[in-house]
Amino acid sequence: MKTLVGIAFLILALTVSGYAADNSAHAVTMAVNEVCVIDLNSTSGISLATGTPAVGGALPTSATDSSKRLSYTSVVASGGARRITANWRSSDHTPAGTSLLLDVSGVPAAGGTAAGPIRLSDEPQNIITDIRSFSTGSHEVELNYTFAVEDVNSLIRGETSTVVVNFTLTDA
Repeated sequence: MKTLVGIAFLILALTVSGYAADNSAHAVTMAVNEVCVIDLNSTSGISLATGTPAVGGALPTSATDSSKRLSYTSVVASGGARRITANWRSSDHTPAGTSLLLDVSGVPAAGGTAAGPIRLSDEPQNIITDIRSFSTGSHEVELNYTFAVEDVNSLIRGETSTVVVNFTLTDA
């Protein structure tokens, strides 16, 4: 019986000492900051030129380019939204009788709403609206440029023009 009581005491002593513990803790405060970042896949220029029509009497052909991509990251307050606008400098212009159109494609559903084609000018115009907290990640948005003939009677052979297109991610 003494042996049985001794074994029980030993088991109880081991059990109690196995549960002894100590701890310490601290608080961790986390905050989500506002983020508003926009970038192009390349800032190198592109060249567009009107083309020769296939038959006499037809307008010179438009030129297109879709080599540029736009990426953006936006973190907004609850209920907040942003937009992306495009415009060129106030001193920029296209050659007489032409226009430069811009359309975006591949905007992810959660990444906002494409505004449709715009005729670029020095006035900022929406190209993507209703951008909430979102990041394009590796899914960049395609920029589609069209250099179009508007008035063949105004064209001047050899006339060139360079515009600098600015993209701005801003609060809606």
